[in-house]
Order: sequence, then C-alpha cells, then structure tokens
Amino acid sequence: MFACKYSFFPKQGIEREIFLQDFWYFVGALSKGGQTVNEDYIIQGRSTIHYTCICPEKDSLDARHHTFYAAKAYKKLLKVSVREPQIKKTGEILETPQACQCKQRPYFYLFTHFMDRSSPVVCGKCRQPVPLYRLPRFENGAYDDILGWQEIYRNCDSLFMESGAGEMFGYRQMSDLKSNLTILGRELCTSLEKRTGVPVFYYLHRYYGASQKAEAKRRCPGCGSKWVEQESNVFGLRCDKCKLFSTVALEFQNADPSSRAR
Repeated sequence: MFACKYSFFPKQGIEREIFLQDFWYFVGALSKGGQTVNEDYIIQGRSTIHYTCICPEKDSLDARHHTFYAAKAYKKLLKVSVREPQIKKTGEILETPQACQCKQRPYFYLFTHFMDRSSPVVCGKCRQPVPLYRLPRFENGAYDDILGWQEIYRNCDSLFMESGAGEMFGYRQMSDLKSNLTILGRELCTSLEKRTGVPVFYYLHRYYGASQKAEAKRRCPGCGSKWVEQESNVFGLRCDKCKLFSTVALEFQNADPSSRAR
C-alpha cells in the first residue's frame, strides 16, 4: 500500500465549516469507494488543508476510480477552492500487502482479520487484495456492504483475540455457518460472483476442535461432504459445492490466530 498527501486550497472568505462539510463528504466517498483505507489524518495549514491517507495503489486517488458520489462531491468541492487539489505520493508503506495485478483470476475469496485494513476481496491466484474500485459496483454505486461486513468481522475478531467476555461471541460469528456475520458474508460472495463471473469463496474460521482425530473426520458444515484438502492453499480445506474455505483447528497446529495469512 502507499501513503499519499492530498492538499486542498479553500477560497478566501469561505467559512471553514462550509468548506469542511464538502471536504468530509468527498474524503468519505473516497473511503467508501475503496480508494483509501481507514487510516487518515487532517493537517491544517495557513491556507491549505492536507489530507494524508493510505491507498491500495499508486493511482488509487485518480478521478477515473471515483464513484458517482465521489465525482459529485469533488465537483462541489472545486467550487469552494482556489484551485484543484494536489496529490503527492509520499512512498510505499513497508510490510503491507500489495494490490493484485493479475489480469485473470481463477477465483476470489472474502477474508479479513482484526489488523487488516486492505480490501477483503482477495485474488485466488496471487493471494493479494483486489482494490474495490477494480470490481463491479454494487447497487448503491459504492462498496458500503463489503466495507460494513469487513468492519463487523474485524470487531468480532478483536473480541476473540482479546479473550475476554466477548471471546466466544466473536468466535461463533466467524466460525458458525449460520451466524449473522457468515450469512451476510456469503450473500456478498454470491452477489460479487454474479457481477464478476468468477467463483467467490468464503473463509470459515476454525480455531477450536474436539481432537485431532475428530478434526480429521470433520466434514463441510454446509453440505456434509468431505473437505477437499489442498496443501497449496493457505487455508488447507475447501468445499467447491458450498464455496467455503476453512482449516484444521488452529489450536492443534500451534498457530497464533493473529498470524493468519491471506
């Protein structure tokens, strides 16, 4: 991912609150369109406002990636600006995932975790996140549904990782096929598959298990079929009928849940 600084130039005489109202609407639209992630800062200069943000790619802030709402907000913002905003790419952020550059993708999968800030739609070929603006739009012209699911999932994963009063609630939401979180996520997978024509899998988390022997006999919770084992895939288990990925219980792999890879 890349760090960028977006500089805005309010007209003299424009009330600060009026400009900021249009400004916040625009940067909010950038986030909902997948052009930025939820790590940003606002710096007030003498006659400028600097918006520092994190983007999936070098060209993420280009106007060609704007949603309808971002384009509309940008035009409105220009009316209260001295000149067009300026974008400066400050550099690549170390130890962050690189955006998928594959021309063809055999499948996608929906996956995130409590520390994740990149797109939850992942390419099955390179296992890198696919910027949301490179996917077909949803009904509302943005990606609110996917981003909303991601935020809820991260919150549930945080509850699980904290190992406190909410641990089992968070875990059940991520691991139960019939949980509200899983149902919502699988609906998003179905919708995305219809729009892209590419299979979309859902990751069903698995940390606890009765025993290693029981795990070896465990079947897909959706159709009851035996899991397809795949050494080349980071998740290990797959069901093509239900479009599910999972793993053998992580507690028997001596794995730290926070190390879950894409």
